[in-house]
Amino acid sequence: MRGRCGHSFFTSVTPARHGRYFHTQLRRGGYDYEPFQPKALKRAPFWQALSDAGLRVSVMDVPKAPEAGSFNGAQVFDWGTHDPESEHIRAFPAKLGDGIPARYGQDPVGRCDLAERDSAGLMRLRDSLCERAGIRARIIKDILAESDSDLTLAVFSESHCAGHQFWHLHDPTHPNHDPELAARTGNLLKDVHVALDRAVGEVLAGLDPATIVILFTSHGMGAHYDGTFLLKEIVNRLQTAPATTRQKTVQGLRLL
Repeated sequence: MRGRCGHSFFTSVTPARHGRYFHTQLRRGGYDYEPFQPKALKRAPFWQALSDAGLRVSVMDVPKAPEAGSFNGAQVFDWGTHDPESEHIRAFPAKLGDGIPARYGQDPVGRCDLAERDSAGLMRLRDSLCERAGIRARIIKDILAESDSDLTLAVFSESHCAGHQFWHLHDPTHPNHDPELAARTGNLLKDVHVALDRAVGEVLAGLDPATIVILFTSHGMGAHYDGTFLLKEIVNRLQTAPATTRQKTVQGLRLL
């Protein structure tokens, strides 16, 4: 649940209203890129409206979400997300930023994009993701038992990391698929999803039967073949090229 999809989920509006289309966006008036910070979001998350209405809310590791200045409940962000906004936990009240790692430890995964890509490194990442899913289940269970919240919202990001790092082993049609490496490591993607099923099951097993549970899955995972990374080079060339060249380039883009 990353980028515009995650923001559309927790603001309940499209990018045209919340303002985030990608993690970097063109700066107004030019072609330079700048990071999109959570505070730049034009719409508040839906849980802020619940808090303002007097309901108590607990929120755990929703990616890219802004922390509240005032809130009836607790928020913890970036303890264990795929692409954290900060190297430190963002929390409200602020003391939770120290309380979570003190009680449950630091995120055992870290930035999964930095994992070594040999068989040993990939299997270590698999083990760390499975471990983190189990720890996250403990945190959520404790929040549910101790917070007396009207709504508890928590995100398991382990499947996102697993999709990024293991998809080329899972999909034999992927250009980077290595059958020998896949045979040595086993089905890493499945292993992580089994651990996630177990973690979610542990959370559900401890709930009162009257509790309403909504399980939401995002857009899934697949190979990334588009060429959006070329846009910056294209607009830079259009900016500096003579008018006749710009016209030919635009016509060429239309043909594409």
